[in-house]
Amino acid sequence: MRRFLIRCLVSGAVFFLAFAAIDFCCSMVAERSDRQPFNVWHDIMGGTVDADVVALGNSLVTLSFNTEYLDSTLGVKTYAMGFSGSQFDRQTYMYSLYRSRNRPPKVMVNFIDQRSMSLTKRVPDKEQFFPWFFDKDFRRVVFPVEHFSLSERFIPMWRWREFGLDLFISRLDSHITKGFKYVSYSLSPFPEASSKPMRFGSDIVALTPLWEEYLSRNASEGIRTVFVVPPMYKSYYYVPGSKELLDSTFLALARKYDAMFLDYSSLPIKEDSTFFRDPYHLNGKGSEVFCDTLARDLKRLGL
Repeated sequence: MRRFLIRCLVSGAVFFLAFAAIDFCCSMVAERSDRQPFNVWHDIMGGTVDADVVALGNSLVTLSFNTEYLDSTLGVKTYAMGFSGSQFDRQTYMYSLYRSRNRPPKVMVNFIDQRSMSLTKRVPDKEQFFPWFFDKDFRRVVFPVEHFSLSERFIPMWRWREFGLDLFISRLDSHITKGFKYVSYSLSPFPEASSKPMRFGSDIVALTPLWEEYLSRNASEGIRTVFVVPPMYKSYYYVPGSKELLDSTFLALARKYDAMFLDYSSLPIKEDSTFFRDPYHLNGKGSEVFCDTLARDLKRLGL
């Protein structure tokens, strides 16, 4: 019986170590993948976000903040730090990890819309976190928020169980430059009604302290903050009263912390579907038109 138990323990240890090695290899491959959002986390955790102007937000940043165009237009280094499907409660820990491992920017551009005062319900693509499970700083910042199960944390390969081999194949499905994803296609014509978005300010009490802490830190460190309301296609609409509340909320924060508020929701491109991938996101063509205006405004403001 004792010999049998010893064999079981040895066999279990061998299997555990083998799966741990495979798990580590999968994490290393995914970490170096060209796929989003692995590439953004790779830059953040690797300390390679060498940028003067950084945009923080959700997929609006990923598809609108055209870093290649802005680099050449502004003559400074830019980076698009988009966290798809997230709101500011999740974006704060991305920003925290970015600041702990990278040089500080001179300007932070925050993309805002009526979801900017709503808590994140669920982050899609949870596999984006997996390669950094071995990093103690990542675990300290992310684990208390995302609440991974004990099995996902400690059983090798368990967290990868739902994903196929294609996840680990490095490939570019479109042109990606420093967090910005260039999408060449447009969906036209769009339906004249899009899904009803959530009302602005649904979690304003919970999120205002996070915004205040973030803005206070930037101001104390000499980092200028710019709030940007990006253009959306005309079929996307704000819940009545939401746009006015968005404007008043962030204008008040801008005045308090010496930030800028730039509203591009009325740009003429909102009337032309060829500038959009969908009613909520610009495509590559639209990002260039939008960023041309944004660059001129940043120059005019002396940023």
